[in-house]
Amino acid sequence: MASETYTRILNQLKPYVGERMAQAILLSHCQSLGLSPAELKRENVGPLVQKLGTALKAFVGSARASALTQTIQQQASLCIGPGARKG
Repeated sequence: MASETYTRILNQLKPYVGERMAQAILLSHCQSLGLSPAELKRENVGPLVQKLGTALKAFVGSARASALTQTIQQQASLCIGPGARKG
């Protein structure tokens, strides 16, 4: 089962690259970090975002890839604090 963080990132990618490509990109880059979808936590988002940015440039261009990865990073940081669910 995928973590909440994985699912959130996947849902952010889908409108830009489609469901199957979003799954493939995200899974590939998680695996390159030695993580399964279940293991992806907000603490891992920084390294993942760097990898995603490079891959997304081919699909959505540099400006949109940069904006999208920045949004993903910001959303992960919003999950910090009392009452926030980890994952």
